[in-house]
Amino acid sequence: MIDKIVAIQADPVSELRPESDSSLFIASELCRVGYKVFFYTPCDLSVTHDKIFTAKGSFVSVDFKDYRSQYSILSNTTINLRTAHIVMIRQNPPFNMKYITNCYILEQLQKYEPYVINDPTGIRANSEKMSVYKFPEFIPPSLIIGHFNELVSNFIIEQREVVIKPLYWFGGQFIKKISDLNTGRKQIETALREHGHIIIQKFLPSVYEGDKRIIIIDGKIAASMKRVPAKGNFIANLAAGGYANYTELSNREKYIAETIGSYLKQQGIFFAGLDMISEYLIEINVTSPTGLVAINKLYGINLAKEIVSTLEQKLRE
Repeated sequence: MIDKIVAIQADPVSELRPESDSSLFIASELCRVGYKVFFYTPCDLSVTHDKIFTAKGSFVSVDFKDYRSQYSILSNTTINLRTAHIVMIRQNPPFNMKYITNCYILEQLQKYEPYVINDPTGIRANSEKMSVYKFPEFIPPSLIIGHFNELVSNFIIEQREVVIKPLYWFGGQFIKKISDLNTGRKQIETALREHGHIIIQKFLPSVYEGDKRIIIIDGKIAASMKRVPAKGNFIANLAAGGYANYTELSNREKYIAETIGSYLKQQGIFFAGLDMISEYLIEINVTSPTGLVAINKLYGINLAKEIVSTLEQKLRE
């Protein structure tokens, strides 16, 4: 019997958070149904001239109990990814040239046996904060810049309050609110020096009550939750101290999510997380969407099981 292997390209297993990490949760379901799960980091992937895709990492056993993943390392080894059934791209940003280079390598792997998700070409084509610009009817007033100019001044004066975000980070990191042009200019120029291009977006005060994370699996809405910021904060990401709560989607939010879901499926994006505030689309997470454990706690919905069963169905097609 040939081993069924799923390789997960992620941050080091030792750095994943067992109480909240979606990659470990998915891995636990893969183990439960009989797959051998192999974790490796992006820097440990290489390809030879004759298309041997070697990844150095660890076979891992993962069990999910009491809303927490427990893992153990079975063996440390190097494998040829062409022997895997599925390769999952799950490492966190920054979305930089290292990230893009790995996507290039895995695009070549797709020509062989493994099913690579999310599609590396789709990931490259859908930068998480920029891809929302493909749907201008759904997004709040926004401006992407590479240097400070008159457009920035006019935008801040017009919107009164804005947030600035680096384009290629995640988890609510380096986001700042600006209410005054004079002091804000220094913050913007600092952010530009540190991060290159940034996005400036109208501040939506309702974010103090929370934003919404909508999970998309194979183009369809799978579940949603509200992420509520800690008191006195406006950043709702769970990794930034926010907490998960129940929510329902409005008709407009459903329409937006269904529209984006259909688009993502065409792009080969199997698993994504949409972020919305005040019925505006804020971000399309395609690199390492999370929230599965929080949704499991809230609703008792096991999206890891849905992901694995849907993938198995696709492998049979």
